[in-house]
Parts: sequence; C-alpha cells; structure tokens
Amino acid sequence: MGRHHDAITARTGLIPSKTYLAGEKISPHSDQVRKADLWILCSPLSRALPLEDHIDWLLAAVTPHTAYLEDVIGHAEWADLCLGCLSDIPYPLIAAGKSATDLIKKLNLQVSFNFTCR
Repeated sequence: MGRHHDAITARTGLIPSKTYLAGEKISPHSDQVRKADLWILCSPLSRALPLEDHIDWLLAAVTPHTAYLEDVIGHAEWADLCLGCLSDIPYPLIAAGKSATDLIKKLNLQVSFNFTCR
C-alpha cells in the first residue's frame, strides 16, 4: 500500500476511487513505471451532471479534512485537481466556477485538464 493511502482513508473516511503505487507499470503495454504513489478521489455523481456539481461534491467531501490534506499534500511530489471532459467536438471547453476556485485555494492545488474527444 502507498505511503499515505491507508492513513488518508482512516483519517478522512474517504474511499479512494483508484490507487497506484510508485514503481508499478503505468500500463501493461508500457515499460514506464509510476514515479509516485497516487490516491485518487473521483466524484460518484452521474456523468450527465454538470462539472460544477462534481466539484461541489468534491469540495464538500474534502472541506472537513482541509488541514490534514494540506499536510499530506505538502509532503507530496505534486497534487492537483484534474478536470475531465468527454466531448463530441474537437475543441472542448471546460468551465469551472467558484467551487473549483475554492477547492484549489483551500488545498493549494495545481489544476490539470483532461480533454478526450470521442
């Protein structure tokens, strides 16, 4: 198990959507290995809902644990809020409102974007 995986879950009660360990292969088709442990929390809400609803859920889930998560993030190589978009058009746009800004500021996160076109 990752260095902080069990502790994050025990302390926050949040169950990760995915976890990965440093040294694991990135995929079965690659020789590249992960450089760091990953503890990922994804919104359980329907993909049909607006992005802002998912961010609101995430903000509500992590807010009670802000101080602890800031400490864990402070020891991490990196941490980010990854906003994803599945699009039918070749130039998708992600718009995130106040909740995303609040989450980024509370935990001092970077933001990354994942655009996937069908």
